[in-house]
Amino acid sequence: MNEIKTQVERQYKVVLLGPAGVGKTSILYYLCRHRFDPQPCPTIGAAFMTYKKQIENITIRLNIWDLSGDNRFQSIIPLYIRDAEIIVIVYDLSDLHSKLQMESEWLPYVESRKHDYLASAPKYLIGNKTDLLDDKRILEDMSRFAERKGYEFWATSAKFGMGIVESFNAMVQNLVDNNILPREREKTVQIKPIPNKKSLTRCRC
Repeated sequence: MNEIKTQVERQYKVVLLGPAGVGKTSILYYLCRHRFDPQPCPTIGAAFMTYKKQIENITIRLNIWDLSGDNRFQSIIPLYIRDAEIIVIVYDLSDLHSKLQMESEWLPYVESRKHDYLASAPKYLIGNKTDLLDDKRILEDMSRFAERKGYEFWATSAKFGMGIVESFNAMVQNLVDNNILPREREKTVQIKPIPNKKSLTRCRC
């Protein structure tokens, strides 16, 4: 007898935070469209894309919000971040000012939101533009720094597609391995196998 398989879909809200010009939009563009845009338009407020990954009978859908790092749009960030289920802070590995902004502004901002759902949300720190980085020892230092802050660190290059798919797939795998359920109910679909031709044919005796 053929078994009925149960297919589960889980949706999670992801927000990308960080200074302007660090490559958040380019990372998301490569993740979802598999190519690099050399002249991306600056994000006006927020942009949205979806990334799906299948693991056995579970489909994970990441609804990803790319939030502008421009100071003009800082007031809208609380509207997007308050119910986020995964936090990703992105900065430019090759730019010291970007690193200082990440440490002095973006990390403390997320830390200040401990009273809401963010307290238990998985958090990731992405250092982008590894292709412009001369001293690779910086990656080891940043990995240790992120671990102390309670973040998982990933190094990426949106220009060459390095580490982008791998980092988001690791986020998905973490959700499944640790059975982190979405805030909204998951969808369950029962898939019935199509009978083969033998089962459809009646014997004429």
